[in-house]
Amino acid sequence: MAKDFAGVGQQMQPITGPAVWDRKQIEADASWLFQLSKQTLQELDVAVKALSGRDIEFSTLTQADFILPSFCATAEAMQDVLGYGRGLAKLSGFEVANYTLDQVKLAYFGISLHLGIPVSQSYRGDYIGEVIDKQDPVDRRPYHNGGEFIMHRDPTADLVGLMSIRKGKTGGLSRVMSSATVHNVLLAEKPELMSTFYQGYPYMRTTPDRGDTELYTPYKIPVFKFADEGEFMAHYIPGFSEFYQERDGMASDHIEVTAQTAIKDVLWHRPELYLETILKPGDMQFVNNRFLMHARTDYEDWDEPSKYRLLLRIWMQLPGLSVVPDDMQHFVNRDRADGGIAKSTPDVN
Repeated sequence: MAKDFAGVGQQMQPITGPAVWDRKQIEADASWLFQLSKQTLQELDVAVKALSGRDIEFSTLTQADFILPSFCATAEAMQDVLGYGRGLAKLSGFEVANYTLDQVKLAYFGISLHLGIPVSQSYRGDYIGEVIDKQDPVDRRPYHNGGEFIMHRDPTADLVGLMSIRKGKTGGLSRVMSSATVHNVLLAEKPELMSTFYQGYPYMRTTPDRGDTELYTPYKIPVFKFADEGEFMAHYIPGFSEFYQERDGMASDHIEVTAQTAIKDVLWHRPELYLETILKPGDMQFVNNRFLMHARTDYEDWDEPSKYRLLLRIWMQLPGLSVVPDDMQHFVNRDRADGGIAKSTPDVN
């Protein structure tokens, strides 16, 4: 039997379903909070230690490498809430201090294999990304730089996961927000801009992740879309959705510029709409990238590089979900299961 969509609706009408929530509602709802059992931790320990010290390609690992029978019921419940519920799941209880960083990566990947299909996050074929300030002015990847992030979705994945390894000295809180709620707020307050949001924007693709495809998507990606049978999806990444404005010489009062200003105002200045939490070392947070957005507050890091704030990031496809329409796809050169970014060798000429 098919499951109901988390968010459903039609243009110029409010979205309904569990994907619609605000801060008060999500804080009062424990359906997205999960804990690793002692049995699962023991099973995970056995699997991690069996794999430790080996030269492993993450893309070749499967559930068979991580036998976690006690985690099956929890994994199924997490998949339900991620795909068809609030779209958010937090899993706690892993003790990072008991393992090396390489072992933690294995444990995180093993847990993720029981939730979905991990996919590559860049042309390098990296299946686990390190979210850390690399202090490298040449590296433009946002997750390799410090500071705050505005609400956004990641370019191409059903689920985005973060696992905390080390906290910063102060700050660095995680924020999560419902795109369905953002839609409903803008519909109520800025109905004259909705047709622009439904039409969307051309997106710049990161280089060299785009491979041999065009720098900009040759189509506009809708900010809000109602796919087959009214399923709600969203795609918004500030910056990558704005670079074309200079290319096209758009005036500051152009309706597409005005709409971007309006949505960013909601993303920045409505704390009553988003959840804000601190991820403790060992906490894992997973969000549905189709209808939630995430962000980070500014933070102060430690002086010693060995203590720098560090999280691990993973992208996954969630089996059973609908096919994402072509006009909602940021990258054409995808990895597997219709998500991620294909590994490639960039042309340096």
